Amino acid sequence: VTDTTSVFAPKDTFYLAVVSENTAPGAMATAKWTFQTGQTVDSTTQAIATPDAASPVSVTEFHIVKPSGWPVGKYKVELMIDGASRGSRDFEVKK
Repeated sequence: VTDTTSVFAPKDTFYLAVVSENTAPGAMATAKWTFQTGQTVDSTTQAIATPDAASPVSVTEFHIVKPSGWPVGKYKVELMIDGASRGSRDFEVKK
């Protein structure tokens, strides 16, 4: 994933790709998506992808979709690894 778009259309799917290196086995990643009001849109937890033998780097993917369309406004996605925040990204939905 190389696109770091921060402005989306209402019918777009939001993606978060987490690139990790030398992560402890069994580590869990959570993506928490919120709307500008603070309302949680989605929160998903999954095991961090296991790297293959050739590389210690792995990619874990999250995505959310709303077929009826996302409300216009500002959003945030926060990444947590084993419950500790590792950062967030703001983005926006415009018509």
